[in-house]
Amino acid sequence: MSERRGVIIGALVVFLVAGGLVDRTGRHQVAASPAPPHDPVALPADGGASTWFCPLANAQPDAGLSADGTIVIQNTRGNAIDGLLTLYPANGEPVTVALRAPARGRLLAHESEFITAGVVAAVVEMEQGGVAVEQTVNGPIGETTSPCSTTAGDRWYVAEGSTALNQAMYLGLFNPFPEDAIVDLDFATDQGRTAPGAFQRIVVGARSVLAVSIGDHVRRRDHVAVTAVARRGRIVVGRLQTRTAPRSGLTLALATPAPRTSWDFPDGITGDAVSERFHIYNPTKKDATVQLALTLDQGAAEPFELKVPAGERLTLDPGSESRIPKGVGHAATVRSNVPVVAERTLDYVAPSLRLGFSIAVGATRSARQWYLPQGGITESQEEWVVVHNRDQRAVRVSVTAVTGGQRVPLEGLTDVEIPGGQRRSFRLIDVVSRPDLPMVVNATGPVVVERVLARVGRPGLTQTMAVPVA
Repeated sequence: MSERRGVIIGALVVFLVAGGLVDRTGRHQVAASPAPPHDPVALPADGGASTWFCPLANAQPDAGLSADGTIVIQNTRGNAIDGLLTLYPANGEPVTVALRAPARGRLLAHESEFITAGVVAAVVEMEQGGVAVEQTVNGPIGETTSPCSTTAGDRWYVAEGSTALNQAMYLGLFNPFPEDAIVDLDFATDQGRTAPGAFQRIVVGARSVLAVSIGDHVRRRDHVAVTAVARRGRIVVGRLQTRTAPRSGLTLALATPAPRTSWDFPDGITGDAVSERFHIYNPTKKDATVQLALTLDQGAAEPFELKVPAGERLTLDPGSESRIPKGVGHAATVRSNVPVVAERTLDYVAPSLRLGFSIAVGATRSARQWYLPQGGITESQEEWVVVHNRDQRAVRVSVTAVTGGQRVPLEGLTDVEIPGGQRRSFRLIDVVSRPDLPMVVNATGPVVVERVLARVGRPGLTQTMAVPVA
């Protein structure tokens, strides 16, 4: 069974009713528990059923977002797993198809093969644990991947976006539930706070998705942070950022359902070919005292002490500080006295091997196991895995490919020691070459894992956290 064609289309009414997934009108119902303390999070292989929400993509050639969507489902178990994929267009009825994710492998579901829609969201429901789901989008200006969410909620936050010249920022407001949601959007920008009337009381219809172009009413802002509040109902929020000049790029990321006091970013670097910035948004009513500490691969640097007033945002450029050496990789940890939202942007130009820009939401938890559904090493794509050990004790880490029905330990990446408080960056082309490379990272203690996917010779960059396993 091929990855892309491994979706079985069928009318599984008996299966749906038995699983409690059809309401009395015969329409498919999505079950979602209250917001967990972290998002997203996968259940282990011995866990139960899980639901994944992928809030924003295209399923139509030449659509305005230029973000053609593919759902990536990783199955780490030794048996195939059945499930459902439901696609929700901005206008029209949802489409549900049956899935079977192959044992120790992954399944690719190209959304436009099942529905035609300029804007589409997806729900993936899998019967067993050991699964992680991501959304990949690609178009003429780039390619990017983001984990899908495992929760729906009434509040979502975004720390960074831009509506500057040649840039566009979209929010996908996804409501998979049987009642309409009503949403208010509030913004903190580099020119102050704003809450345009057109972005208040937005109706997101039942079982539908709405793509909101932020630049329509928050114009020409270099930096935009968002609070989305559903005054009625629950939603899932994704953010798509595009850039057409002077360098093209495309990046997709989930919003976060709650601010936190601690955020972690395993990968980072400053230099002539890369611009790194951290964006801190304080949506609370109390001023935040924030510390941003960089763990350098070589040497040490004093942490940054920041003040972020209540309801405002701040951008820090470590590369502008002489205390941060250029070309030296680092991890970053953000800590605050009040909950904040922390994101990191990286913008690479030639002669860097990576080209394009990314927006990453920091990790809010450590874990002993992480899933990486998307990935592969080809002539046109490179991949790195970066592991940060925030603990003071050394840990041992192993990276395993879980593909083709097998678990394949990667040579040189088994039982690697990472001392306390340090990180390791693994360039996978040095040890493996294959286009299908879903992986699992296991550690003897809690770590944070980030994955980098980069097109070779053209814009296309993903730098995002892997999916932690509960």
